[in-house]
Amino acid sequence: MIRFLSFSFLMTVFMACETGQLTSTPAELEGAWLFKGYDNSTTPECREDAREVTLDITRQGNGFEISGRSFINIYSSSADVSYNPSTQSGTIKFSAIGSTKMGGPENLMACEVVYYQLLAGATTVKIEGNRLYLTRETRPVDSSVPVTLIFEKKKV
Repeated sequence: MIRFLSFSFLMTVFMACETGQLTSTPAELEGAWLFKGYDNSTTPECREDAREVTLDITRQGNGFEISGRSFINIYSSSADVSYNPSTQSGTIKFSAIGSTKMGGPENLMACEVVYYQLLAGATTVKIEGNRLYLTRETRPVDSSVPVTLIFEKKKV
């Protein structure tokens, strides 16, 4: 009986690791984040309007609900996260991102397209201090295209 219980416990642990269960407290990711730019800085035409871009993360069961304001529209999604607090990093997978369909100036619409593409394509998550980094796994052929979104925890 002890062997059976030990085996069952070990299988549960292995299954949790294999399916990417969250390994940290949600408080590390949860909350309101302000967009600060990309890994290669925010493009000049997006910099001024980026101060209004937000990412709100809320724990929902085994995953997270994502919402926020982009350059023009409001968006929402959900995400599965596997996060290791000892390395302060992990993986993230967003479901399809839905948004309102308001139009705006052409330059801001272009900024929004890049933002949504990076958000939807993010595969890794890292927290350093009060900064959150969401990064795509593959770098585009054009090295001027950013691969990381950088957020800062919003002060309450």
